[in-house]
Amino acid sequence: MAITYEASATDVARVRLTPSPIGEAVFSLRALTRPGAASQFGPFLEHARGRLKGVDLRVLRSLVPSTGYVPDVLTPSPRFAPSFRTQLEEVRATPAEEFAAQVDWMERDPGTTREWKARTATARTFAVQHPEQALPVVADQLESYWRAVLEPIWGRLDHSLSHDIRDRTLLAERGGTAAMLSSVNERVSWDGTTLSVRSTYDFSTTMGGAGIAFVPSVFSQSEVLTMLPPLEPMLVYPRTLARDFWSEEPEDPDPLSNLLGRVRATILHSVRSPVTTGALASIAGVTPGAVSQHIAVLRDCGLVTTDRRGRNSVHSLTRAGEDLLGASAAPVFSRRIL
Repeated sequence: MAITYEASATDVARVRLTPSPIGEAVFSLRALTRPGAASQFGPFLEHARGRLKGVDLRVLRSLVPSTGYVPDVLTPSPRFAPSFRTQLEEVRATPAEEFAAQVDWMERDPGTTREWKARTATARTFAVQHPEQALPVVADQLESYWRAVLEPIWGRLDHSLSHDIRDRTLLAERGGTAAMLSSVNERVSWDGTTLSVRSTYDFSTTMGGAGIAFVPSVFSQSEVLTMLPPLEPMLVYPRTLARDFWSEEPEDPDPLSNLLGRVRATILHSVRSPVTTGALASIAGVTPGAVSQHIAVLRDCGLVTTDRRGRNSVHSLTRAGEDLLGASAAPVFSRRIL
């Protein structure tokens, strides 16, 4: 059984890789109560529980079970490297009737245990009967959770997710979209026109010209999560080697970032092999127009060169750029996916 997305050429062109700060907040909250989470997220659980003393999350927790359905409104499909604040405003802007309908469906979700439903029913009943009052409470509690738990470590999380996005973007650049899509997870496959995700049920849909957001996650564990129409398509996949994240030491700051700024340093590291403007935009988390501006500065300094290949601008490192990178003791990105 599988969830399948029929994709047009327009959809393929709009496939994007991007982090989701609010998604990681929700998935990490889910991990706090998940059986077996201690073996994978022990240091994080200790970090989170110490910071959550006295923080009221009762209504939010009633919407985030350890297994089963989480209302889609809590994890909006990310546009392009969004901030937590931007995504939280999307949550706050959800129509009350849509929020109530999704919360109400949780009672019928077979993936959530009866015991959990009974224990958290009062808060969900409040959300269904009074969505105009409940939604702001949920958004406020999600913000409180973010500030207490995720925001202090988001720099490290974002850096880790960027590694994954960079490697897959370069894979797509050099091996094609099919190579990237097939690399995401063993449950995900691509045959040229259809994206399939192995599931416990069958469901077929189209991307409808919107493309799809591929979102790496440290906290999704082994799950591949999907967002289906009428919402904008999204697929959340576990970041490669996520289980090792908490046992790794944070990397030293990159001196080139201090010299050039984060975006230009990222671009310079990424053009060791020829890369297009669009790929650099995905890697650096900025718009193609912004990439062009940064490339122009680096090119004027003699650090990169640009060639036209068909309709694409392809950027490469010059000898001067190689020398500058060689003098840098700590690169922004290693070749290994952390």
